[in-house]
Amino acid sequence: MLEAAILQPALANQNPSIIYVFFALLHIHELAYTLVKHPTVFLSANVLRLYVQLHALIRRPQSIPEIFHLFATKDMPIPGSNPPKYKKSNP
Repeated sequence: MLEAAILQPALANQNPSIIYVFFALLHIHELAYTLVKHPTVFLSANVLRLYVQLHALIRRPQSIPEIFHLFATKDMPIPGSNPPKYKKSNP
C-alpha cells in the first residue's frame, strides 16, 4: 500500500467515488498478486491468462513479467499426493 500512500495527496481533490474505485482496484491487484505468488498455489495456464487479463483491465502490467517467470519456474504439484508433493517445473 506504499503506492496508495504516495498517491493520496494527488487524490485529495478527486471525487470520492473515484478514490474508492482506485483503492478497490489496488486491493484487487494486491490480492491477485499474493494469490499467484503463494508457494502452494498451482499456477496453471488458465490462472496465468486470467491474471494477465485482470491486470490489463486495471492497467497495472508491472508485475506481469515476474508472474510469467514464476509460471515457467514454479514447482508443480504431483496429482494425488497427500500431503501435497511438488516436482520441479520443466520450462
